[in-house]
Amino acid sequence: MELFRKVQALPEYLQVSGGTKGVYDSDNQFFSTKSLGDECQVGAFHFQLPDGRKTYTIRLTQVATINPEILLEYVQGKREREDHVTTVLTAFNVAIRMGLMEKYPLYNRNSFFIREAESRGFRDRKYEGLEMWRGFFQSIRPVMGKMIINIDVSTGVVVKGGPLIAMALQFFKQPVTNLQFLANLSPRDKQALERFLRGVKFVTNEAPDARPSSIKSLTSVSAENYKFKNDAGKEMSIAQYNREKGTPLRYPKLPCVEKIGQSRAVYPMEHCTVRAQLLPKQVEADQINDVLQFSTLKPHIRLQRIREGFQFLEYSQNQYLRDFGISVDPNPLRLEARVLMPPELQYNG
Repeated sequence: MELFRKVQALPEYLQVSGGTKGVYDSDNQFFSTKSLGDECQVGAFHFQLPDGRKTYTIRLTQVATINPEILLEYVQGKREREDHVTTVLTAFNVAIRMGLMEKYPLYNRNSFFIREAESRGFRDRKYEGLEMWRGFFQSIRPVMGKMIINIDVSTGVVVKGGPLIAMALQFFKQPVTNLQFLANLSPRDKQALERFLRGVKFVTNEAPDARPSSIKSLTSVSAENYKFKNDAGKEMSIAQYNREKGTPLRYPKLPCVEKIGQSRAVYPMEHCTVRAQLLPKQVEADQINDVLQFSTLKPHIRLQRIREGFQFLEYSQNQYLRDFGISVDPNPLRLEARVLMPPELQYNG
């Protein structure tokens, strides 16, 4: 997402786009309401991040032109649902998400989770590294004669982030000074900690701005006993490697972290920092009651939370929506409804 923000600020992009902002779905689709011109059927944009460590190239290839008017024909009942209708809906849904993805980094496909909206911790102290955050689900949907945005509240379990060692000690309800506990984990405790940490994203102190890696497991031996071969083919331990680099480990008796990936890479725990992120797996059985209590709302409170969510969704201030010509009525849609009488049931025992 950061890369596409920088692309749209480049002079060469502004020249062909006229300053109109396109939207990106975080995968491989980019939508723009302005043609980038025939000369930009295949456009390559080159730039560096501020630290100058790497040059990036993003290539845009025009693959189709879509006409939003087919959506109007669809909601008026003049057209069947087809691929073009789905594509327009996709573009509109990306447009309503784009500004929020820039502002609130914790999100999934249709929901954004915002600590300022509401948050709560778990009762069990071993989950001090986790919080429940209130979020907002949003999705553009066609109905008879119009388009609506379906908004609801949602709940996300968030890893708060911080030094990996501190998070591991919190899990065992140990003070942050009790490093000896982590150095002498029993097989059962090691397995429990691995289960808690598996899939959690982290960065290292050496490359804090690099793409985060995901935790796979913990090594069964400490950093001073875990051996590998360096580029010269010399076998050495993780602790020895860091000493020779001039950055000796403070806690060489702690296990190391192995990341998920094709190539096996191992890092000392003290070099690892967990980024704030959505929990990448289902909650444990002993967390379910807390999540249900936080997420279950009475109808009038749910509606109030949805109304409050408009200050975070900021549809009226969203430049991407303005460029796409989308405006949103902040008032909920009111519908006539009636309660149906339940059918009578007959039962013969």
